[in-house]
Amino acid sequence: MDRRFEKYFLKKAALDRWPLRSDSLEAIERVVVIPALAESTSLFQTLEDLGKNSFDLLSTTLVICVINNRPPGHRVEEDYEDNQKTLREIAKSDLSPLRMGVIDASSPGLELGEKEGVGSARKIGMDWGAHQLLDQGLVNGPLISLDADCRVPSDFLHAIDSFFQEEKRWAVVVEYAHPIGDEVVVGCLRGILAYETHLRYHELGLLYAGSPYAHPTIGSTIICTPQAYVTCGGMRKKRAAEDFYFLQELAKTGSVDFLTDTVAMPAARASDRVPFGTGRSIGSFLESEEGHYQTYSPESYRILKEWLNAMAGGMDHTSDEWMNLAKNISSDLFTYLSERDFPSAWERIRGQTKSSDRRLREFHRWFDAFRTLKAIHYLRDKSLGTSALFPALSKLLGWMGIEAPFPMEEISPWDVEKQREILKFLRKTMREMRR
Repeated sequence: MDRRFEKYFLKKAALDRWPLRSDSLEAIERVVVIPALAESTSLFQTLEDLGKNSFDLLSTTLVICVINNRPPGHRVEEDYEDNQKTLREIAKSDLSPLRMGVIDASSPGLELGEKEGVGSARKIGMDWGAHQLLDQGLVNGPLISLDADCRVPSDFLHAIDSFFQEEKRWAVVVEYAHPIGDEVVVGCLRGILAYETHLRYHELGLLYAGSPYAHPTIGSTIICTPQAYVTCGGMRKKRAAEDFYFLQELAKTGSVDFLTDTVAMPAARASDRVPFGTGRSIGSFLESEEGHYQTYSPESYRILKEWLNAMAGGMDHTSDEWMNLAKNISSDLFTYLSERDFPSAWERIRGQTKSSDRRLREFHRWFDAFRTLKAIHYLRDKSLGTSALFPALSKLLGWMGIEAPFPMEEISPWDVEKQREILKFLRKTMREMRR
């Protein structure tokens, strides 16, 4: 293995503590990583889906399941028992044509840390996957992050493999779609319609603003090369939002593309295992709908767009000139940048880089996905407040010159059919935009 990759595994991986059990690790060309906590039912449905993919691809694909929980006193005991059931089922089941790898991060002495969760579990699996691919010299072999409750079609691996056949691939986000058919119970259906519509509205807002971080951050949609994985520092060990920070670093170190030729289908169900995300949002919606039909003001994206457009065309400005411009755009933007000491950051960028292209790249490394989101939150909290979801979406689409299928201002929270139609329209529109 190349020395530049060995350093990562020596300093940032813990392969010895969580060994990988697999019948064979030879001739692996791609790896799928699935963290699982109390997923004795859903996991095997996901594995069954993967097993319907091309046999030729499955024969060179390693599927790593990381069965995980925290230690006693910091876990739900029923989850631990479910994990033990999963480990027994994997051991005795014939899962061919899948080539399975299992990492036990659940049994006594192998648990995750007291404050750790899905980020650590995903990292363990992806560390192992990256190591296996790089050990064979496959710096561009796909390292695929999936979830135990995420369904995939029979063309999933083929679409990914075709994408990574092209040179200079770094990372990609796969199209996603939560289930919104009649098989979803009404409460969860209304919750997921509101949640995914908000996600797509926010992504559209970032696209409109010209942010290089306009990606959905869903763990089961992120794929990268092992080279990209190691270069950006690997998966983040967080109980939640590990996908957000990981994708941010992938975007800082290379190109994050979009794959629209297949789809990942995360479950629409309530869960309290992480502080936020799909499961938490639906659980919160079922407890109370308050706030779930509110979103960021479209004005926040207009302010962001004006700021990013200005930055793209003025790489020779001083920090004072930038701050004066920011104040003309929005006094709250000015205050936000002041509180985060943007003037010092900009003078450092100016001093260390000479070309306009390099300065712009360094600016976006500073004004990253996290600072962008915090700016939107700051604008919301200081002056803009929140906006009703569907009127805000209608305004944003209008600004982008996209004609909606019907007026959205008066959509009722109980009008499931119109909400479903709008979400399908957004999916189709954004897929076409990404192609």
